[in-house]
Amino acid sequence: MRKETFYNFCFFGGLILTFIGSMLKILHIDYLELVLILGVILSVIFIFLSIKEVIGSNRINNNEKVMWFICFIFLNGLTGILYFFVGRKRIIK
Repeated sequence: MRKETFYNFCFFGGLILTFIGSMLKILHIDYLELVLILGVILSVIFIFLSIKEVIGSNRINNNEKVMWFICFIFLNGLTGILYFFVGRKRIIK
C-alpha cells in the first residue's frame, strides 16, 4: 500500500469509524465498542503521521511547525480536518 493511500485510509477510516462507533455507543448497542476503538486507533496513527510530516517539512518555518504540533495535541479532531484539506498540500509539496 502506498504511503498516500495509507494516509487517506487512516484519515477517512478514523473519521468514519469514530463517528459510527460514537453513534453505536450512544444507542447502547453492546459489543460494538470495537468500532469506536478502531476509529480512535486510526485517528491516532493519522495524527502521528501528520506530526511527522510537519516536523520534517522544509517548506514552513519553525513557528508554524510549533503551531501545528500544539494544535494536533490539543485540538486533534479539528486540526486533523484542517490539515488534511488545507495545510497538507502546502507542507508536503
